[in-house]
Amino acid sequence: MNGNELAVRESVKAEISGFEMKPRTLEEAMNFCKIMADSDLVPNSYKNKPGNIMVAIQMGNELGLSPMRALRSIAVINGRATMWGDDVLAMVLASPVCEYVDESASTDKVGVCKTKRKSCEEQTSTFTLEDAKRAGLLGKQGPWQTNTSRMLKLRARGFGLRDTFADVLAGLVSAEEALDLPPTETATPEATMLEANQPLTLKEKLKAKVELIDEGAAPTVGVSEGGAVGELIATALPAPFTDPLDNPASPYMGKINAAHDEKECNAAYQATPETLKQDVYACYTNKLKALARKK
Repeated sequence: MNGNELAVRESVKAEISGFEMKPRTLEEAMNFCKIMADSDLVPNSYKNKPGNIMVAIQMGNELGLSPMRALRSIAVINGRATMWGDDVLAMVLASPVCEYVDESASTDKVGVCKTKRKSCEEQTSTFTLEDAKRAGLLGKQGPWQTNTSRMLKLRARGFGLRDTFADVLAGLVSAEEALDLPPTETATPEATMLEANQPLTLKEKLKAKVELIDEGAAPTVGVSEGGAVGELIATALPAPFTDPLDNPASPYMGKINAAHDEKECNAAYQATPETLKQDVYACYTNKLKALARKK
């Protein structure tokens, strides 16, 4: 075997052993995300969602994670990117600023996480059964009942690592902690009424109607026309445009809805261009009615 053949074989061997699915261009990243979205090996939150995969890969890149590790470690919970507790610990331990993380003092009644950053004092974070009880966690179905001691340790770990290594984690919280938090979205008055599936009293109808008018709410699509909620929403402010940004009258309606009294309301209406006054008139009259009810 001559020298050229040996060099070619060694080059091929190096290419095969060094194979990595690391996109280098946007086109490669898009193709990679499509392949991953169709794979059975990605978490369910990434199935058929190449956009989410691309965001996770970019976030992982900023944290020094390979694409595959990012998909394995980063979880989207309540619309927020999080990382599983064991992966959070692994990332901190791999950081050059970490001297040690010690959880050996944890028991069935308290989670303890001692953290030491190089050139800094040791810090200790705890999470007790009493803390879990105050947070309403002990009554939850799942690991808080079946594996309480580990959940206490994970919660203490999350606090300790974020406090000591905030720069390493870059704002990430543990997925286990995020699962215990309520969703950030708040229910609208009409949605709450529909979920309760209870008939509204006249007082409740009037109160909800005033709230909708004050907030400049538009009729909700998909609500049945029958029933109190259907009647309530049907009488809310009209929405002649699907997207408020496409409606030139929107800024003027916003000023009308923000008025605190009739004087401000009248001034906002008078400041509206003549060509748009017809569009904002319904908003103007509804706001006047709402202000009159508050007197």
